[in-house]
Amino acid sequence: MADINSDFRVISTLRYDPGLAKEINNQDPHLELAVAPFYLLTYHRGRLLDAVSDFHWDAAISRIQQTTSAEKFAETLSAHLPDKSRPWRLRILLDHKGELTVEASPILSPLSSHIFIFPPQPSFSSLCAQNKDVIHWKLRLDTQPTEPSIFTKHKTTVRDVYNAARMRVNLPSVAAPVEVLMYNLNGEAMEGSITTVYFRRRVVDETYNSATVVDEWITPLLSCGGNSATTRRYALDTGICSEGVIRVDTLKSGEEVWLSNGVRGFMPAVLEL
Repeated sequence: MADINSDFRVISTLRYDPGLAKEINNQDPHLELAVAPFYLLTYHRGRLLDAVSDFHWDAAISRIQQTTSAEKFAETLSAHLPDKSRPWRLRILLDHKGELTVEASPILSPLSSHIFIFPPQPSFSSLCAQNKDVIHWKLRLDTQPTEPSIFTKHKTTVRDVYNAARMRVNLPSVAAPVEVLMYNLNGEAMEGSITTVYFRRRVVDETYNSATVVDEWITPLLSCGGNSATTRRYALDTGICSEGVIRVDTLKSGEEVWLSNGVRGFMPAVLEL
């Protein structure tokens, strides 16, 4: 295990894409694409700040707090873009000394291959019909549980448990549309190795003082051990899903789920058991 004081860095990975600005919904307060075409910019700043705060890295906390607005954070990231006219995958790394590094890699997949921006009153059930070119993924269940830790709560360079899960189900490159579903020692779904996962479940709605069974999209509770990811926060804030416990013994082969991350956006998937 890495030394919790120094021997790793916290990470957030996001998409820069000039094409995102063309899809902007000016009524959506979550995106701030008018500032710069960074996907979920303020969510990434918040994620980094939450992580370094949990690790008690005072210098790193101060470094993130210096970017006091979306504009200032965008300026910091923009300085690392080789060409602002094309899309990039930006990997932000921050160490305990407050040193921030940004790695830029070109993005080759077209914007239409994934879903990034939700319409008003979004629903996962209707997103595919509105986005004909979206790539469908496969989701495979891990063959053994993973023990949650602060390194599954936050995204860091400590990736051993994620790499092991991918190897157990023989996943190809991370560029391939195949993912592994990880679960904890209690048999509760956590997340994918590079994605948040959303499941369709029947739940009891007691909003109006009467118990009504409704279908909802559920993402695993953070207490189950998964990561507080940027797209997860966006999905919860927009109301497209809620949180709950998803037991792996309730999963069915062939059921339709959704996945998301900060570079690829949202994509439909089919569960393989």
